[in-house]
Amino acid sequence: MLNLNPLVFMAVTVAALIATSELGFRIGRRFRARTDENSRGLESAVQAAALGLLALLLGFSFSLVASRYDTRREVVVREANAIGTAYLRADLLPEPQRSESRAIYRQYVGERIRAYDLGTEASTRAANRSADLQGQLWTRAMSAVRDERGSPVFAVAVVQSLNEVIDSSEAAVSAFENEIPPPMMRILFAIAAIVAGITGYCDGLTGRRLLLVMAVQPLLVALVIATIADMNQPFRGSFQVSQNALIRTQTSMR
Repeated sequence: MLNLNPLVFMAVTVAALIATSELGFRIGRRFRARTDENSRGLESAVQAAALGLLALLLGFSFSLVASRYDTRREVVVREANAIGTAYLRADLLPEPQRSESRAIYRQYVGERIRAYDLGTEASTRAANRSADLQGQLWTRAMSAVRDERGSPVFAVAVVQSLNEVIDSSEAAVSAFENEIPPPMMRILFAIAAIVAGITGYCDGLTGRRLLLVMAVQPLLVALVIATIADMNQPFRGSFQVSQNALIRTQTSMR
C-alpha cells in the first residue's frame, strides 16, 4: 500500500477506516442491551484516550517526516555551495590541472542534477558517473600538490574544497535514504483502524450513528497518514526536493 499513488492510498485508507468504524458500530449496538451506564462512561474514556494516542502519533510522525524533508533540502543547498566553492578554487591550480578541473566540475554539477532524478536508471548512472568524476578531480588535485610550480597553500585549499564536495554528496545520499521504516507506517495505519473501530463501538453503545463523525474523522486521519506516507518517499512522492540551487551553480559556471 505504501507504494500506491497518494490519492489511491488515501482512498483506500478512508475506506478501511469507515469499514472498521461501521464494524465497531454494529458490534457496539449488539452489546448495547448488556452494557450499563457506568460501563459506557468507562468506554467513552477509553475512546478519548485512544483518540489522544492517535493524535500524538500522527503529530510525531508528521514532524519526523517534515524534519527529514527539510534535511534533504539543506543537503542539496550545501552540495551546491561546496561545488561552487571548489570550482572557484580550481583557479588556484597551475595549468593544465586548472583547465581540466574546471571542465570536470562543469560535467560534475550536471551529473549531480541528474542524480537527483531519484529512483530511475538515469539517476543510478549519473551517481556512478559522479563518483568517477570525483576520482578524476582528486587525481588532478594530487598532481597539483606534487607540482613544484604550484603553491602548497593553494593546493591545500583546493583539496579541502574537493573534500567538501565529496562529503556533501555522501551526506545527500544518506539524507535521501533516511526514511521512516515501513513497519512504523503499518503500525500507524493499524492504530488508526483500531481507533476508528473503538469510535464506532462507542457510538453503537449509544445507539446513535453520527454520520458526520463517522465520515469526517476517517477522512482527516487518512489525509494526514497519506501526507506522511507521501513525504516519506523521496524517490516517488509528490514532495520532491527542488534542485534550483544546483541549477544556479551550473548556470554560474557557464
